Amino acid sequence: MLPFRPAMGLLDGGVAVVTGSGRGIGHGIALELAREGAQVVVNDAGVEPDGRGGSEDPAAATCRDIEAAGGKAVPNYDDVSRFESAEPSSRPPCRSSAASTSW
Repeated sequence: MLPFRPAMGLLDGGVAVVTGSGRGIGHGIALELAREGAQVVVNDAGVEPDGRGGSEDPAAATCRDIEAAGGKAVPNYDDVSRFESAEPSSRPPCRSSAASTSW
């Protein structure tokens, strides 16, 4: 994994919500946003591509990767296809029910 960029990033002080960021392209996007200084809400329900199952592992793993490189991230397991689930994710994580930890 590449180290985070020092000093100022394009997104310093910002918050990014990345859906599907537990794996694949979403994982890479979450890492890059964190490298640019964003605090990242890692949203992934942990389901298989066919929609079965559910696990907290993918989102938690992405958070660990970001934090290991010096960034800030919190996992979120909500189904953002439902409006009532997506709304809390759009608020700053320090005030959101999506995040149980503070930045």
